[in-house]
Amino acid sequence: MGELFGIGWPVAITYGVESTLFLATGMTVGTLGEAPLATHQIALNMASVAFMVPLAIGQAANGRVGYWIGAGQHTTPGWWRSALGVAFMALSGCVLAPHAIIGLYLHLDDPKNAQTVALAASLLGVATVFQIVDGMQTVASGMLRAG
Repeated sequence: MGELFGIGWPVAITYGVESTLFLATGMTVGTLGEAPLATHQIALNMASVAFMVPLAIGQAANGRVGYWIGAGQHTTPGWWRSALGVAFMALSGCVLAPHAIIGLYLHLDDPKNAQTVALAASLLGVATVFQIVDGMQTVASGMLRAG
């Protein structure tokens, strides 16, 4: 068990810090008001759904890299997996229409939602850039954890 804890604690700390930062961001945005909080939630949900594909690619890369390292063949682990994660995140960010996503959460024609819709449309562009980098680091960290 000691060896497992020794191997697992860096990953656990990484997940703990990341979760804490997302929680702190949500709580901070909540102090700005209802519209910014709703906008933040829409953008975060969109990025989280898209994040599942690079996460799966990262887990698959983890298994493949671990397999080849265990077999004693220390070759290039297939950086194309990272490119695949980036490509998916870029495609999902560019193809998805902001108003279509916002329409899943809010009634676009309701005047009470006008401020939230305007904020969300602009924030989804920022979320697109964020999710591309996040997808890349997720696949890369999956490959690195195998070593």
